[in-house]
Amino acid sequence: MFLESVLFIKFTPTIHNYNFLCCILIWFFCNLVARKAVVETGITKLGSCHNFRHSFASHLLQDGYDIRTIQQLLEHKDIRKTMICTHVMNKGAMAVRSPLR
Repeated sequence: MFLESVLFIKFTPTIHNYNFLCCILIWFFCNLVARKAVVETGITKLGSCHNFRHSFASHLLQDGYDIRTIQQLLEHKDIRKTMICTHVMNKGAMAVRSPLR
């Protein structure tokens, strides 16, 4: 079976691993599309869906969204995981954008 050769696991169809299988297939095809798009644009760095997820979160943070809102969007249980994904650094008060600009 294709799945067994790719994931090196024995797959026996049950209701419990059906959701797991769907997630694996969605992740697999999403990455294929993302990598194809990266190659077609001429970017030499490897890219995947996970890179776009991190980029999306970082841009939300730069645009002034609250870290807790980003945490909910990324469905992280721990805020520390969100802070890692968005590369949060202590930039001090000078990093805050004025809403009046």
